[in-house]
Amino acid sequence: GNVEWWEANPMTYDWEGERTAKEGTREWFRQADDEFWEISKGFAHPQFPDAAPFSKLVDYPALKNRKVLEIGCGIGAHAQMLAQSGAELTAIDLTERAVLFTKRRFELFGINNAQVMQCDAENLPFADNRFDFIWSWGVIHHSSDTESIVKEMKRVLKPGGKASVMVYNRNSTRYFVHGLYQGICRGKFIRHRSLYAVNMTFTDGYIARHYTRKTAQHLFAGFSSVTTRVMDSAVPSVLPGWGRLSRWFPALMQPVNHWINGRWGWFLFVTAVK
Repeated sequence: GNVEWWEANPMTYDWEGERTAKEGTREWFRQADDEFWEISKGFAHPQFPDAAPFSKLVDYPALKNRKVLEIGCGIGAHAQMLAQSGAELTAIDLTERAVLFTKRRFELFGINNAQVMQCDAENLPFADNRFDFIWSWGVIHHSSDTESIVKEMKRVLKPGGKASVMVYNRNSTRYFVHGLYQGICRGKFIRHRSLYAVNMTFTDGYIARHYTRKTAQHLFAGFSSVTTRVMDSAVPSVLPGWGRLSRWFPALMQPVNHWINGRWGWFLFVTAVK
């Protein structure tokens, strides 16, 4: 099921198998991070490398000496940034492989103000009111029980504590336009009877839920305040040939794509305060 899928497919951002460095080395982690920072640049850190990765979404200075939990650390790119901000970090993941990768990263880069644990976010092994901040990027929508994770997040956050979470956006061009293209033009509706099932043929994860702003608000309804933002930096799925147009006429297409991604991008960023 879910654990087996992620053990076999850790998020290394090496889709083509082109990475040259040996797995688990400093250079390998650097190459993985470079790929991740590059694809996130448009919405997470437009001024990179003059600004820290994800500095548009994470207030790193505010995390100094704060207790921070990351749910779903993967190979530890965000965990390293959070720890280097001076936070007292606990990073967790469902899979043993992700925990080993992140521990290895911490050893290589001399990070000693963080701990990494293998556990299920549906049942967090922490006391109530423990953390000041929870970070989770593209993780909780892969759970078989996302509602339980959100309840657990609220339980372990201190009063006034904040969670910043990315889930997939259902009202996105990727879900509808690319999903319909795959379903109709690639014939996937013959075997897969719903748009969700078609989307699952090209989306990572054993499970991958998609939320609208409304259903995300409902998911986090137990929090005192919830705000949502839509974002993406990929070329949006609009019409066949849109990617080519974007490459040929970048000055013209960039602002158009930015506008589309801000309304119908694939990432739904939720900020919830307990």
